[in-house]
Amino acid sequence: MKHFVSLFDQAQNFEFFDAWESKSDDERIVRQRKMLAEYLEWASHLGFYKSRLEAVDFKKDDPLEEVPFLTAEMAKEHLPPVNEDLVHPGQRGYSIFQSGGTTGYPKTVVFSASEMDALDLPNGRGYYACGLKPEDRVANLFAGGSLYMTFIHINEMLERYGCINFPFAHTADFNLFAQSIEKFNINVATGVGSTIFNLMAKLKEQGYTYQFEKIFYGGEHVFEEDKKKIADVYGTQEIRSLGYGTVDTWYIGYQCNQADSGVFHLHDDQVYAEIIDEVSGKVLPPGEVGHLLVTSFPRRATPIIRYRVGDKAMMLKEKCCCGRQTPLFKLFGRGDDSFRVGFDTLDYLELKNILSVFAGDIVNFQMEKRKFDVKDQLVLNIETAKEGQSSELAERIIGQVLKNRTTLAKNLKEGSVHRPIVEFYLPGEIPLNPRTGKFIKVKDLDK
Repeated sequence: MKHFVSLFDQAQNFEFFDAWESKSDDERIVRQRKMLAEYLEWASHLGFYKSRLEAVDFKKDDPLEEVPFLTAEMAKEHLPPVNEDLVHPGQRGYSIFQSGGTTGYPKTVVFSASEMDALDLPNGRGYYACGLKPEDRVANLFAGGSLYMTFIHINEMLERYGCINFPFAHTADFNLFAQSIEKFNINVATGVGSTIFNLMAKLKEQGYTYQFEKIFYGGEHVFEEDKKKIADVYGTQEIRSLGYGTVDTWYIGYQCNQADSGVFHLHDDQVYAEIIDEVSGKVLPPGEVGHLLVTSFPRRATPIIRYRVGDKAMMLKEKCCCGRQTPLFKLFGRGDDSFRVGFDTLDYLELKNILSVFAGDIVNFQMEKRKFDVKDQLVLNIETAKEGQSSELAERIIGQVLKNRTTLAKNLKEGSVHRPIVEFYLPGEIPLNPRTGKFIKVKDLDK
């Protein structure tokens, strides 16, 4: 029988998790250019990319500068069940996953078995950098089932890492969870931050005194003030993000135990990342904030080139004090007209369609995201010509939103988000953008 070597044990051969993190900038850039050239050649076999990739110029510092973006809506139109334009002709079997919370048929994501296995590297790198040890006992609270993918690949990686894994998922029975963490001395929780924090609050409410030593979260941003509150109330001192990425692309970054909240090491052997000025299309130098584009080397079943992630980011000039040589970048939140409330991604145009039944009452509206007590809340700021709008209308508006946003309604029922609220204004009372004079459609106070 072959001896099992855990991912943690393999990492003991290197200064960090793997050799890549210690390579010099010159070594990594040369290797990355080779990976990019090989990946573009693979993608060129798809008719969708053939003409787009004619703009590639490897004589430039940024060879993809003239290649058109790939947007979420564009990807949706070229993936199953609409068609298979983005599925590589050599690909046979694959798994279908979907992002939650969209109006109509949700967005499809295709992953092959080899791609699912390849997630062990960025997952392992992230958990190792955050401080996961073989002696840790880990509650996996990521979302599973209903075509979510995170729970599956996180669970597989935890099994291979060498720690003790408890695959609860985010829908775990609370009594089972509460009993298990004490009986098995579970000291680590991993999952979406709000899921973990809500379970911790419920444990405290019901008289449990158990404390997690470490929380490794993903899927949403947790601010330093939230971490301090959790540390003060629940005693957890180590709260870090195992990784940043999207189901549409791949893992893009990972935190170490020295990184500030919102700062990540770039997985620059996994993705080719560009931060651009969307007006000029030019790649921005370190220190300037722009929109993030990602080309994902491991995505072979459906090649992903210059995907517009929707987040704003900035490359940092300095290296991390942890000693890793991989570049650092900082996230600045969504760069488009959408944001996440709990597990639901709300888009302004989709919400506008939902509220169209109230066209006689609504002149204009702004969607706002607030966060308090470590939970998200959707606020609809509505301009109306009718004075003295009633709480009855507000409740009908909220009911219409929850009826059409089933993920948000489910999160509300589970207690992981606050109930949406409506605030009425007269026309023109909602402030405009002082620089452009445009109406501010989205106001994210969780940035």
